[in-house]
Amino acid sequence: MVMFSAACDRGPTRSGRNGRRSLAAIVLVTVFVVSCGGTARQNGSIGGSSTTATEAANRLSGIVRQQPLDVFDVSVTDARTGQTMPVAPPAGELRLVYFGYTSCPDVCPTTLADVRRALRTLPADESGKVSLLFVSVDPERDTAEILDGYVSSFVTPNYLVRLEDPDALAQLESRFGARSELGPRHEDGSYEVAHTALLYAVDPAGKVVVEWPFGTPSDAIASDLKILFSQLT
Repeated sequence: MVMFSAACDRGPTRSGRNGRRSLAAIVLVTVFVVSCGGTARQNGSIGGSSTTATEAANRLSGIVRQQPLDVFDVSVTDARTGQTMPVAPPAGELRLVYFGYTSCPDVCPTTLADVRRALRTLPADESGKVSLLFVSVDPERDTAEILDGYVSSFVTPNYLVRLEDPDALAQLESRFGARSELGPRHEDGSYEVAHTALLYAVDPAGKVVVEWPFGTPSDAIASDLKILFSQLT
């Protein structure tokens, strides 16, 4: 199993059957993370340490950094349309960002299914203002057509990013503190992929306001989204 830190640049460690295990798609993410830019915490209010009634009510289930990641200046190209767009959503909206791949056996489909369930519980005026930006960490196999069919089966509206240049992909990942790694090819040409298993919520100011680790329940994601929308108004 390969374990990547959710925030700091640490190399992968491996363990498993007979002392070795091939790269796994699942990446373990520590809930309480000491990030490169400050301490990330879970179940904390977005503001300071004050415990007013309002802040107590607005507690988030996801990871909140003391110094949120800033991706306001980051732009990407949609694999379907070829149009360049900012990662930050328009005013009054939220954008979810996920680094994954369509051949992922469990982590990616589980996460996207949780997002789908979460959005279905939101009021229509809120769910319609949430978009998903899916960045493929396996562009060789993930064509634009494959990405479209896969991601759209879970969440719409969505935007798809497919970067064939490994350095460009790594640069984009680094802005979110994410990483991915392709395993060695087997005799049949197949290979495994390891990737950071975090779902990011970006606000119109380009701040990554919440990061949800793999396994965060859909109702917790929905609750956090409601809180985030209340703070946009």
